[in-house]
Amino acid sequence: MPDVEISFGDRVVSETVAIDPVRFAALVAPAITRTFISGMHASGDAGRELVRSYGGRAIGNMIDLRNPLAAGRSIAHGELPAAYRYFDPKDVSDSIDRSVDAGLLDRATDGSVSASERGRSFLADLFALHDRTLTERWPGYVLERLNR
Repeated sequence: MPDVEISFGDRVVSETVAIDPVRFAALVAPAITRTFISGMHASGDAGRELVRSYGGRAIGNMIDLRNPLAAGRSIAHGELPAAYRYFDPKDVSDSIDRSVDAGLLDRATDGSVSASERGRSFLADLFALHDRTLTERWPGYVLERLNR
C-alpha cells in the first residue's frame, strides 16, 4: 500500500493508507488532470505568441513530446503509435513531418526524430514561459516539491 505524504504549507502529514494503487490512481487522476490543464492554459496569450513565433502549426506534437525531446532523447518512429494511440496515425505522421520541414525536429535515417537546435530553442523558451507562469500562480513550496 502506498505511503501518503500531504503538505499543507510547512505542515506535513504522513501515514500509510490501505488503498490499492490502481484505485488510488483513479482517485487522484482528475485532480492531476485539472492541475495540468490549468497550468498549461495559464500561459494564455504568451503561450500562443510563443507557438506562433516558431511556426504555429509546425510545432505540432512538440509540446506533447517536450520532456523526452528537451532531455535530448530521440523518439523512434515505432514509439509514436503508442503515445498517440487515440489519434489517426496519418495525422500524427503529418504533424511530425511539419515539424521536420520547419526545422524543429531532425529525422534520422532510421526514422527516429529528435529536437533540432531550433527545436531545443523552442523547448527552452516553452519551459521558461511555464516557469514564469507557474511561479506567479503556485506557492513556492509546491514548485520546490515538483522540482525535486
